Amino acid sequence: DELCSVPFLAAQNWLCGEESKTNRKPTLRGGMRAWIHDWIDGEWVPVRRDMLLPGRVICVATGCGGYVPESGFTADSRVPVPLVPQLAADSTGTASDEADRQQDDEPLCRNDWKTIACHSQEVAEEATSICSELRLPDDVSELLQLAARWHDLGKSHPAFQGMLRDSEHESRPDRSDLAKGPDAAWVADRKKFYTYLDGSDRRQGFRHELASALAMFSVLKTFAPRHPALMGPWVELLESLSRPVPDDAGEGSYPEVQRLIDCSADEFDLVAYLVASHHGKVRVALHAAPADQDYQPADGDMFGLPIRGVRNGDVLPAISLTPDGPLLPELSLTLEPAALGLSFETGASWRERTLKLIERHGPARLGFLEAVLRSADIRASRSKTVDSKIERSLSNLLNIRTRCL
Repeated sequence: DELCSVPFLAAQNWLCGEESKTNRKPTLRGGMRAWIHDWIDGEWVPVRRDMLLPGRVICVATGCGGYVPESGFTADSRVPVPLVPQLAADSTGTASDEADRQQDDEPLCRNDWKTIACHSQEVAEEATSICSELRLPDDVSELLQLAARWHDLGKSHPAFQGMLRDSEHESRPDRSDLAKGPDAAWVADRKKFYTYLDGSDRRQGFRHELASALAMFSVLKTFAPRHPALMGPWVELLESLSRPVPDDAGEGSYPEVQRLIDCSADEFDLVAYLVASHHGKVRVALHAAPADQDYQPADGDMFGLPIRGVRNGDVLPAISLTPDGPLLPELSLTLEPAALGLSFETGASWRERTLKLIERHGPARLGFLEAVLRSADIRASRSKTVDSKIERSLSNLLNIRTRCL
């Protein structure tokens, strides 16, 4: 109700003044107060002329005028604009809105201590419930459940684990697979976001969902390098180039890995896409964020530049994907899917995979499936169930401290 559509050139002239060849007028003119939301830092910043582009939402102080309720945008009006009555805030959507307003921070992860395995189990259950309610086909439901199982594996990355410190209460479980934590546990200073627990590194703009998706490629590379979604279609070509592809090793005793291996190439690409997109910040292209540009790559490192805080060669520790499941092996992440063309490690590029998904399923279906997984994640994130693994961890911690006393 507060929005008014204004031609962007008219908005430039109204807020900054009419420019000429000798006077570009790059900033707000006298008496004007207006702001644009900076998604990277999650803050409102003063407007500059070059920010006033089509599609932008501008917040303008009511005292600047420029609007008449009966006729809309009126550049020469100096009458203060009447305030629009505000409806009561919907507390259920607050955390989700905060998560969408900026690149960093994890408001939906603020809850009681919970492991990745427990949270993923609850997301899978919620996804099953939603699919049943919507009467979706069984094969679609199974793929959404699989995406739910893998969607938060990237939270085991040291950058994410470093966000959960709880230095005030000293009750942080000694684990590398935490998915949720209470308000007091989270780093409050933005300058310290995504700093490793030992202080050895910092990953500005880190997105755990990208790490999760890349970990899925590492799983296939480890257990099934000849999978149709990886190097399978190019085995003969690579062998002719003296680049033989290793034989599949099999999944061993990892049921969730086997479920991934059982996917067709299209199914794997769809699950990987849903995992990467479940926060709406990584989708059809893998681009470095502004914070990534500060990193200086080593000589000869083709993928030295991070993408959303993930660097080539990052290692995820061995954790369980299910509450009572076996530990996955450590997984080394590669940024090969971000490069265009055929990769000798991961096959087709991320861009090629996502363009094929759009061609096969269409943007509406992809968006619908994203919404189902996102809804399941939000519902599970509000759950107040107790994670038995966390109970044991905290009990052991208390016993140790009691003995010390």
